[in-house]
Amino acid sequence: MFNIRNIFYKFIPQKPFHLRHLLEFGVVLEERAEDIYREIRNRSQNERVRFLATQLAQEEMEHKKLITHILSQWAALDVPANDETRRLFEKEMRRRGIFVDRPSVDSNEKELLQYATVMEERMVKYYRSFQNRFSSIWKKEKLQILINEEEKHKEKIKDLRKEMYQK
Repeated sequence: MFNIRNIFYKFIPQKPFHLRHLLEFGVVLEERAEDIYREIRNRSQNERVRFLATQLAQEEMEHKKLITHILSQWAALDVPANDETRRLFEKEMRRRGIFVDRPSVDSNEKELLQYATVMEERMVKYYRSFQNRFSSIWKKEKLQILINEEEKHKEKIKDLRKEMYQK
């Protein structure tokens, strides 16, 4: 089973690793999601795909704002995540399949939408992996909002893909 705590203490040399760091990485995930939706919007000729991609990019930007708001409620850390910690964390997340490489620049719309579906599934898995580590109910609830939103994104993309490509 995916255990976020074990990853940090086994693979990340910087200790202590704080839940705040997990949310900081969440900002990175949300930025990547926003970027892929903007790419889909810019490359697609289909109005429905462009509309959905625009909507999802905007929602990912709102998720980033929500995470930033949660982070603003915490005092600054004595040991912020450094570049080496981020690099090692991303490497381990790739190894465990949470971070996946973007499709190539010549990918078609169908491949980009497939990637977006996988990306949303992985974001849900990531947020769920540490949601219960928060002692604050407020933070758990905010994380549940993100999880619910990412699940809705996945379903919207799946529905569109099914309608467009499985006729």
